[in-house]
Amino acid sequence: MVRDNLAWLDGLMGGKSFIAGDRFTVADIILYVALDFGASVGQALDPALGRVGARMARVAARPSAAGSLHEQAAATGMRV
Repeated sequence: MVRDNLAWLDGLMGGKSFIAGDRFTVADIILYVALDFGASVGQALDPALGRVGARMARVAARPSAAGSLHEQAAATGMRV
């Protein structure tokens, strides 16, 4: 079900930098954290979802994302 929803979202994101278009919103933060958690427990993002993957990279590159890292995040496999 989650994979189906991510595929649906990936299809909607054509031409958009973020979920709400060109604006970074709380929706981007929530999805970023959820997908990062999923990756840390063995549920990696399907590489076929290129738009969602690219959006994850854009969020990860934001200074606020780097600033939110806990000092032990790397040890747990999570970025946030």
